[in-house]
Amino acid sequence: MKNGFGDQLREWRNLRKKSQLELALDAEISSKHIRFLETGRANPSKEMIHRLSDAIHFILKQQEPYPAILINSIWNVLRLNHSAKDLFAILFPGSFMICQNLLELIFHLDGFRKETMSHLASAVGN
Repeated sequence: MKNGFGDQLREWRNLRKKSQLELALDAEISSKHIRFLETGRANPSKEMIHRLSDAIHFILKQQEPYPAILINSIWNVLRLNHSAKDLFAILFPGSFMICQNLLELIFHLDGFRKETMSHLASAVGN
């Protein structure tokens, strides 16, 4: 049986090579509770989702000076670390004012597509 939240939490944790204990320490909860959330034995409260979100934000900060972006399954940008914000501000100024969906920004005429085409035209012209 699929457990949407738990499956996503486990996938996110595994991608970042975090153990349940490491995530639990970052979120200041027990590793047993992380295991219960991942298996669907427990459902997360709003407060728990916020705690895990804060732990994810903490981990994004640890990625500095490398740009890090947290997106959900439909490409909505949930969080950016400072390096990613700076990078987007330089390469694609004002892009996140258009929308918060990374996939839409890539193909939007006023988003990344416009800037990318401009950079490509400059490169071909040289």
